[in-house]
Amino acid sequence: VNYLAAQCGHTCGDTVRRIMAKLGTNKLWSLFSFKGRKGKQAFKSLKLCNIIIKACMRSHQKATKLSVEEHISETLKHAPNKPGGSRYRVVDESQEKERDNI
Repeated sequence: VNYLAAQCGHTCGDTVRRIMAKLGTNKLWSLFSFKGRKGKQAFKSLKLCNIIIKACMRSHQKATKLSVEEHISETLKHAPNKPGGSRYRVVDESQEKERDNI
């Protein structure tokens, strides 16, 4: 918990994103949703979830458990669309030029 708390960012959301980037990849986080919906595994049932919450609350005294959970949920929600995620698409230069010409 102390090591993860040292990954502190300016905001609680920054801290959550930094911690999760240290612990796994977007490909890994794409397999989870906070509550386990849409055929994904529930992240809130993992011990790792409580560790991240404790580390973030240690770094940000005004952070609440609910706010940290919301930041974790948002990070998991956007993971598939980030580089390395399951739905990440690289825009081809030819497609980009076609889009600019329209």
